[in-house]
Amino acid sequence: MRPHPDRAYDKALSGRTFRVVDNNDIVAQVPPELAFRHVAALRYIDSACRVRESMPVVSNLLDRGKERLLVEFEVRR
Repeated sequence: MRPHPDRAYDKALSGRTFRVVDNNDIVAQVPPELAFRHVAALRYIDSACRVRESMPVVSNLLDRGKERLLVEFEVRR
């Protein structure tokens, strides 16, 4: 049985390709995982512009809220 093309891609390019997600970028959230599979290796850019290899769900939600507050206050200055 042949491997699914996205799994073969991940295996062949492991450590050389990454999915980069900026914390509030809506494009990185669509399409949903059921319709599309992103490359396996994720790099997340948090609200302090630090690159992380992982971001737990709760930390992700808190970071998004923090970024939105920072943007809101910056706009109102």
